Amino acid sequence: MSNWRYGNTTCPRCNGTRVVKSKYTKENMQCPRCKGNGKISYETKTKPCPSCQGTGRIKGQWSGEWMNCTTCHGRGFTSQ
Repeated sequence: MSNWRYGNTTCPRCNGTRVVKSKYTKENMQCPRCKGNGKISYETKTKPCPSCQGTGRIKGQWSGEWMNCTTCHGRGFTSQ
């Protein structure tokens, strides 16, 4: 079963600063990737993590204690 995840993340082009240096004039200009927002929206198709079955937690192999899943990093899903 797949789901769609939506959200916002920091713009990778300007690192959230909202501006980048112009390639030609070397002056600051509005980031074309995020259009000056500093963040970009994303839409990703996901599926439940096969290692933790979507719980985000697994039992440690040696300790037997519950810990964040190392496959999905505790999120409970992986991208398809």
